[in-house]
Amino acid sequence: DGARHLMKQAGTTKEERDSFQRQLDTDGGAYVDAFRHLFPETKGHYSYWSQRAGNRAPNKGLRLDYFICSRGLFEEGDGK
Repeated sequence: DGARHLMKQAGTTKEERDSFQRQLDTDGGAYVDAFRHLFPETKGHYSYWSQRAGNRAPNKGLRLDYFICSRGLFEEGDGK
C-alpha cells in the first residue's frame, strides 16, 4: 500500500514482491523479514527517500535494508 507511487519501478513490481515472498516461504516459511515480524502492523517506516523527487517530507520511501532471519531466531527456547 505505502509504495503505490512506485508500483512500476524496479524492485517494487508485483512480480518482484511475489518472488521475494516465495523466497521467504522457502522450507515452509523458515525465513522472515525481521522488521515485519517484530512490527507487523507498522506502516511508513523507510530507509530511503528520493531526494531529487522531494519524497522525504511526504514520507514516500522504500525499505532497502531487509534483515532476513531464520524464524527460529524468534522462537522461545534454543531456536531450533
